[in-house]
Amino acid sequence: MRLNKAKTILTGSVLAIAMGLSGMVAAHDRQGNHHAPKVSRQFVDEMADAGYANLERGLLQAYRIHGVNARFAKQMETAGFGKLDAEELLAFRIHDMTAEYAQSVRDMGFDNLDGDKILAFKIHRITPKFVEQMSQIGFKDLDEDDLLGLRIHRVSKDYVDSVRDMGFEVNDAEDVVGFKIHRVNGEFVELVKTMGFDATDADEVMALRIHRVNPEFLNEMADLELTDLDAEEALRLKIHRVDGAFVDKVNGYGLLSSDASRLAALKILRLDDSLISDIKALNLDDYSVRDFLSDRSNIRPSFHEGNFLDSFGAVIKEIHGM
Repeated sequence: MRLNKAKTILTGSVLAIAMGLSGMVAAHDRQGNHHAPKVSRQFVDEMADAGYANLERGLLQAYRIHGVNARFAKQMETAGFGKLDAEELLAFRIHDMTAEYAQSVRDMGFDNLDGDKILAFKIHRITPKFVEQMSQIGFKDLDEDDLLGLRIHRVSKDYVDSVRDMGFEVNDAEDVVGFKIHRVNGEFVELVKTMGFDATDADEVMALRIHRVNPEFLNEMADLELTDLDAEEALRLKIHRVDGAFVDKVNGYGLLSSDASRLAALKILRLDDSLISDIKALNLDDYSVRDFLSDRSNIRPSFHEGNFLDSFGAVIKEIHGM
């Protein structure tokens, strides 16, 4: 559950806000608002000399509002950011980026962060103190995505301790952030146990939470004579929306409907008359299950391996032998 896009999304939002502000300034100016900041020829020339030429008037006015000038552009360049683009320069000023903060990030071990990444650090207050706090909890060698995820989702020592009290050895930032995002707590872990599932597998518990597998769902499946399900089977049924109507459809074709994995496979294959005809026409001596799945555009490559492949194989053999 990587948060590898968090910094890009957040920085993009900041830039959008900055550009929205510059557009508002320009609109006010066009409406004759005499309080709009003045942009002198000298200011335009100074920014051009600093490498920021041919900027829209709205952006230049936003520069004037927030104190962006040639000196600030030079400071950011010498701080190690290189030449920022025009919108980044404004965002850096809005969030009070300094050479000192840039150096503190390098001191944390992040020597090669680009402008977008370091701006996300600044917005979310990633500091040496925060890194040390996470290290004391047990999270070491964190990358930028880990730090942002932990900070954005307010992971604290108390929360990590509570997760460990549930029986999980959480030494991976990604796992604990996932738990926090999906509100996995002691009450839910106890519910997982009452449903008869293993409550020690962090990924499985999180999947059960995400897909809302609960006793009510298990009762619905039991009414369809789908009982003694393990967590993987329950998840397959829930994810692929196997319900009473679909089970009736499977029964109508005379196919086995008491196997959860086969039912999920039939739902993925989009059971209908066309599927039955296609499978019956196969020469299974020369045509593998993988070949069949590859020829159907709606079947994801991840379904071509492991237990799913076995389920597809069983379904195809059953239909072919009808």
